[in-house]
Amino acid sequence: MKRNVIKLTACFLLLCFAFSFASCIKSDEARNMAEQMFACLSEGRYEDALALCHPASGITEASELESLVKQVNEYYEVDVSEGIVIDKVTGVKSSAYNTSVDGSAYQMNMSLLVGETKIASYIIIVKNDDGFGVAGIHFE
Repeated sequence: MKRNVIKLTACFLLLCFAFSFASCIKSDEARNMAEQMFACLSEGRYEDALALCHPASGITEASELESLVKQVNEYYEVDVSEGIVIDKVTGVKSSAYNTSVDGSAYQMNMSLLVGETKIASYIIIVKNDDGFGVAGIHFE
């Protein structure tokens, strides 16, 4: 009897552990999402970029993303239409459950190349009941 209780408890804990990580954002998912977003922004496909945004981003119009690209172009004196390439991932933060988004969150810090200019940046990706998408892009 005691062994059965221990076995059932162990099975329950393993199932809980497995389900908590099933909803985690994997690094390849996050990188793919980031690359898709940067491709859309550099190609001027702002409606497609908007579709990649998570509701938590607060971005509701494609013009907001167009404005972001203009700001990056002006501030860094670059031309985003040359492409945005992830040069190097410099760090990640991942959580299976984040209370502020009521789901999984993944932050990827990176060095980007826009033309020949390096720009430090990070992107936040969220997965919860509202969907899977980019919740924020920050250029430092």
